[in-house]
Amino acid sequence: MPDLLSLLLAVLCLSLAGLLLRSQRCPAAGPGGSCRRYSVPGSGFQLKKWAMRGVLSLAFRRRRRERGAATARREPLGSGAGEEAAFSAAPGGQPGCGAEELERPQELVCDAHALDSVYFTGFSETDKTFLITRLGRRLNGLCEMWLFLRVDGIGEFEHPVHPDMMVSDESEKCWHGGGLMIECLEPHRCWKIQFNGQLRKGPYRHQWNEEEGELVHVKFSFHWTSFSDIFDFNLDSHPKVFAHAIALEKWSPEFFQRVKKDGEQHSRYEQWGQSLGEIEIEGHEKKEVSMRGVRSHSYGIRNWAEIYRYVMILMHCEDGTSAHFTIICVPATTTHLTVGYVLFPNGKKAGIDWSNASLAEIADDGIIRDVYQVSFTAGGQFFEVCAKLDKQAHPVVYNGLTGTGVFHECIADFQLNRTVPGWGLVEFYYRDAVGQLIPNSGSRWKETSIPASSQFTEEHSQCTSDVGAKEPS
Repeated sequence: MPDLLSLLLAVLCLSLAGLLLRSQRCPAAGPGGSCRRYSVPGSGFQLKKWAMRGVLSLAFRRRRRERGAATARREPLGSGAGEEAAFSAAPGGQPGCGAEELERPQELVCDAHALDSVYFTGFSETDKTFLITRLGRRLNGLCEMWLFLRVDGIGEFEHPVHPDMMVSDESEKCWHGGGLMIECLEPHRCWKIQFNGQLRKGPYRHQWNEEEGELVHVKFSFHWTSFSDIFDFNLDSHPKVFAHAIALEKWSPEFFQRVKKDGEQHSRYEQWGQSLGEIEIEGHEKKEVSMRGVRSHSYGIRNWAEIYRYVMILMHCEDGTSAHFTIICVPATTTHLTVGYVLFPNGKKAGIDWSNASLAEIADDGIIRDVYQVSFTAGGQFFEVCAKLDKQAHPVVYNGLTGTGVFHECIADFQLNRTVPGWGLVEFYYRDAVGQLIPNSGSRWKETSIPASSQFTEEHSQCTSDVGAKEPS
């Protein structure tokens, strides 16, 4: 009976969608009849939203059911549905794949914009130390790399290639480029992050400069261990936010084909954890560091030119709450989509289902201000987030191959519901912002020679030969 009711609901929703398709006008008509950059509710918006909620609720329910069935098939007989089963569920909307397979570097699909990216943040809860790393494998031996470090009492550091982000991809076994190596040791539980090379001491550069600046030798090695479950954006997001975003747009068969294609060609999942390790900076004593932050794995097809802009908040709070909040404009599909989640201190997770935030009101003019505030709901609770950006910790990267598409990583202190302090960042992306075309981007930077005495000596790394030869035991 439930399946029959679901089928009838789907037929009703699709019939209503067809009716609205024939009768709608441009939802964002402005002067002269042209559509604005960000769509706003038009005629039939509420009906369209309810129709999409019905369709998407069924779709998300089916995906989760398929994931649960796949998990049950992989679970050994008699093991029970415990913690191990939860961690073995495959993220990325691919129930046929196991965690071990998806936590390895993915084969790049045959597309000019194929991507396989891992991203880690870490923020100390006792001082101003932070670390942001990202490696995104591209075709033709290229890799998008971000490396930003601040050590409290010493200073800010960034990779010498920045603000460009293109380096050579140096390994097929792990993510490795520009002297930075990121490797999965145990799926969904433990990762290793290492760097051994030169970084440029701050302040962070916002434009390319031929002068190298002050380069210092930096070496760090961290083990990242998860303290949360996986949040898979294809499976765990709340259908209400997608229904709202789709209802804002003008519907057509071509529009739905674009939405379907976009949803199928890219996957992303995240997890929160703790990084423990050591940092050695030339001229300073070795420092032990503990940080908390998020990691993400994003793969499939990602063409940055298709995204007009977005704002993303990543926050971890003193009470154990973690949150991801994004507003994004993709002109071909959804011009104002809010998506994200809250991880509660008790381990439960919930997708964001409503927000009052507007892209038009958050640095739409390209001027990033010091304080921003957004509100949203998730898991039946209301959250008010205030972000105070750190003026001195505002690194920038852009694609030196094209000279456009600028990312601003703005470190921030947070207040959750006006009482709970938090740490993290606000990331701004502008597609049409102009950086600078950089000669020989992607092949210009070469790793400097590292003295044998400072090479890493990790025993279980698949990529040891990439990072440096082992010392004799």
